[in-house]
Amino acid sequence: LRNTFYTTLYIALRKLGFPIALWEYCEQLDLELKRTRKYYRRLITNLGIKVPPIDPEELIRVKAEPLGMSENAVEKAIVYLETMRKSIRGGVSPYTIAATAVYLTLKDEGTTQEKIAEIFGITPVSIRNLLKVLRF
Repeated sequence: LRNTFYTTLYIALRKLGFPIALWEYCEQLDLELKRTRKYYRRLITNLGIKVPPIDPEELIRVKAEPLGMSENAVEKAIVYLETMRKSIRGGVSPYTIAATAVYLTLKDEGTTQEKIAEIFGITPVSIRNLLKVLRF
């Protein structure tokens, strides 16, 4: 019953546009990811619920605070994001896209790929690989 409640809450949050991955949600609430993923799939399939994909722009806005980004830096990251969207065909995690845009914004200030990757819950290799594809 607990998992059903929290899974339903997660679906509602995503429908409202909150950019949180299931693994991140489970980690915050100390839920078992495997079980929650099972309930999530079952609910959206059986009820025909359409959950929108996570928007990288919203991720940038949410993760800006822990990185100490100014509003100008956030806007610059969003400009990078828009440029990147034109080059990316698909198959890239919104977390990786957002983290890479933030890295391009903050790299001159000395913020490392490792720090950004940690805050976004990805690996620095993901950022480097996307940078290679984009040729930045």
